[in-house]
Amino acid sequence: MQPSNRGPVISAEGLAHRAEARSLLDSNLSLLVANAEKILATPEMYFCAPACCVCGWPYIAYGGPLYLGYLLEGYISGALLETCSLCMAKTLMITAFSGTPLNQSNSFVGFCIPCNQGSHRVRPNLVVVPILPH
Repeated sequence: MQPSNRGPVISAEGLAHRAEARSLLDSNLSLLVANAEKILATPEMYFCAPACCVCGWPYIAYGGPLYLGYLLEGYISGALLETCSLCMAKTLMITAFSGTPLNQSNSFVGFCIPCNQGSHRVRPNLVVVPILPH
């Protein structure tokens, strides 16, 4: 296998696990939102890290898992919401994102609960501030 400058290589099993986690998360986002208060108040739930929820910034610290608590705080504050391209409402919950300050490229994966549709987009001007634990 040739070395890659595109980051770590993920095995087929790892990709399948991440896809399964994405499907499970997307189909249960409304349940997570409905139970936000309990999740935010329970450390074991708050710091649960679904395999598909990641944030990555090469050259910047704080990349890694995007915990359920962070997702819900971002949802409640609006920091992790984008406009859905189908319903045109700001209801697309960002569940993973990455980017680099060197070339200002950013991308995210999200899911719109009302439309029941996922989305992946590249945004040159997306600014997501890391939500750090209290």
